[in-house]
Parts: sequence; C-alpha cells; structure tokens
Amino acid sequence: MIIFVVVFAILLIIGLPIAYVLGVSTVSYIVATDNLLLLESIPQRMTGGIQNYGLLAIPLFVLAGELMNKGGITTRLLQFARDLVGHFRGGLAYVNVMTNMFLASIIAPPMPRQR
Repeated sequence: MIIFVVVFAILLIIGLPIAYVLGVSTVSYIVATDNLLLLESIPQRMTGGIQNYGLLAIPLFVLAGELMNKGGITTRLLQFARDLVGHFRGGLAYVNVMTNMFLASIIAPPMPRQR
C-alpha cells in the first residue's frame, strides 16, 4: 500500500494529469502486489461504465444547452422571465427559477399517457 501512495504522490508532484496518475498508480499497485488477475478486470470495468444509459443523458443535456445558447433562445427566455418577475423583491431568484422552468419544459419529453 505504501508503494501506491508513494507513486501517487510523486506523479502528482511532477504534474501529471489526475487520470494518468490514477491509472499508473493502480497498475503499479497491481504489479507490486503480484496480483495480475486484477489486470483482467480492467477492460470489463471500462466497458461496464459505457453501458450505463443513465449517464448518456449528461452529454446530451449539455449539447442541448449549447445548441439553445448558440441559437439565442436562452437569452430571450432570460429576458422574458426578467420582464415578468424581475421587478419583484428577490427578483433574481424568481428569474432563475422561471428560466429553468422554461428550459426544462423545452428539453423534457412529454410524459406517456397512463391507461
């Protein structure tokens, strides 16, 4: 375990990116403990993370936000919400909530009907 901590600290001090630090220190720990069977599980874990469809929504929401921002709809929705509730006391919070409500109604698909 000490080898893992030493390699981890040295690589961080050198300035290597965190992803590489974690990878190199993990492989050094596996080799140092002579437990090479753990190397077989690395590809399984890497592909297992890709198969989580719930995580696919994150980049797609970011893409939708960027498209709306480039199209100018976010600026217009913000101005609309500011015109409606911006003059009230605490109007910035109201504008924030109202703009997010508008954006969520644009992005979210309609709920299926229940029979």
